[in-house]
Amino acid sequence: TVWSGELCLLACPWSARHTIEEETMASPRVGGLSQELKPADATVQEICDKVRSDVEKKLGQNFAEFTPVNYRTQVVNGTNYFVKVRVGSDQYVHIRAHKSFQGDVTLAAVQDNKSLNDEVEHFA
Repeated sequence: TVWSGELCLLACPWSARHTIEEETMASPRVGGLSQELKPADATVQEICDKVRSDVEKKLGQNFAEFTPVNYRTQVVNGTNYFVKVRVGSDQYVHIRAHKSFQGDVTLAAVQDNKSLNDEVEHFA
């Protein structure tokens, strides 16, 4: 990691001084996109179900399929979910959905014309 060996100068719950590397390994860094690409689960399916109509409206299409494949997260005043969604045979979209701490889910952005091999990355 780039931060290896640098001291954490932030106030944090750890009782002793530690390196940023140790902190990053213990928990996700606020504002940073998770490095691990996770397989979609029931929570991500629920989020996708909630934003599906907004995605279809934004892209001007109705999808017969809307199945999340994998995702990354970013903690920012709630959680941003960056999700690869299968919308047809060899057709994918990437969505960025925000789930607030109160549980409200909104579509933040969508990218179409994606493939299975396209990386799930941060986008605005």
